[in-house]
Amino acid sequence: MDIKTNTVNIAYITDNAYIMPTIVSITSAIKNKNADSFYKIYLLTTSEDNIFNQIKHDNSTQIIIKKINLDNYIKENITERSHVSKTALLKFFIAEILDDDKVLYIDSDTIIQKDLKQLYNTNLEQLYAAVVPSPLSLNISHTQNLGIQNNEYFNSGVLLLNLSKMREDNVSKKLLDYKMNNYNLFMDQDAFNKIFNKYVKYLPIEYNQYLPKKLLPRSFRTNLKNAYIIHFTDKFKPWLYKRRFITKLFMKYYKMSPYTKEKLHLKEYESKFIPLLIKHTILGNII
Repeated sequence: MDIKTNTVNIAYITDNAYIMPTIVSITSAIKNKNADSFYKIYLLTTSEDNIFNQIKHDNSTQIIIKKINLDNYIKENITERSHVSKTALLKFFIAEILDDDKVLYIDSDTIIQKDLKQLYNTNLEQLYAAVVPSPLSLNISHTQNLGIQNNEYFNSGVLLLNLSKMREDNVSKKLLDYKMNNYNLFMDQDAFNKIFNKYVKYLPIEYNQYLPKKLLPRSFRTNLKNAYIIHFTDKFKPWLYKRRFITKLFMKYYKMSPYTKEKLHLKEYESKFIPLLIKHTILGNII
């Protein structure tokens, strides 16, 4: 194998709260890669846990663990959401942390079902990133508050990043400045949308497939079997709740991970479902 030609640089970010799902996502990526793809996986973590070393892989995968002191990058006080910590803001600094020209960033709450080389080889030219549209693009008031067009809003959970261009334009500083001084509802996503606006290439939904809620327009849904990356975007994560086939899919790779002998204690989900549907309807069918 020509490693240089077939290398796919991948980055994950995690803290103590997300170690397990991060490892499960990485496990799914390794299990579903092609034999001729070389995965160079960066694990940027604020945790001191060494379980990352137990992830099974062969010589066609390299896992590089970088332990990060968050205070070296983010000294400001940040209000955290229930299922998103300020560790997510390390995404702003990936171009400073890594030396590569390009990297595929993937959120931890994902399952990778197919080889990622085709996605990684997307030509970015002078753009900052290749991205997948978010259902929040339908929320006109939100995009207006950001000062962008409502059809130009993307999800920041899967980002093919042009690190060279980001370093050239000092994007890390711009992202943090926007986060600290302007309108935003989400930990990192609004900042990326505002700063990257007009400098992104849009990709098919299969590269960042949200859960198949009926309230989503068809343009945001596909057969899950066709998805390269399935993204558990809401707070009802499949390692916390019994979500039928979604939890079954997650457990498939959980059992291949270093956690195989640890039993998950899942909460019932159905009782949460009706209030969630009502909430989505009130918000304009947004997840």
